[in-house]
Amino acid sequence: MPYSKIVNHECKFVAKMRNGTLILIAVVMTVCLFANVTGVTRCKGKPKDSKCAGNLDGGNNRKSKCKKSANKNMWHYNALTKNCTQFNYLGCGGNNNRWCTKALCEGCRRPR
Repeated sequence: MPYSKIVNHECKFVAKMRNGTLILIAVVMTVCLFANVTGVTRCKGKPKDSKCAGNLDGGNNRKSKCKKSANKNMWHYNALTKNCTQFNYLGCGGNNNRWCTKALCEGCRRPR
């Protein structure tokens, strides 16, 4: 086989591989961007259904499994002051007045 055909064949293979790699990188970046924009991120200690009512309750850490859900960056909505304050959730118990971000917590200010 002439050298020019071998080189041409290898260049086509590399070009195909690069296109596939670029597509894969583009897909991964799109998924990551979507997750960041929509806030689809894992939040340790997030209740199934957050509520705007209830006293600040950091829960407890009596069981070892609580450490998996502990989060030092949770937010509590105070209905009297209409403010959100950051608190340390210990991982178990507590109430549902627990928010993953300040922005989500501040949603309690809006009438429902």
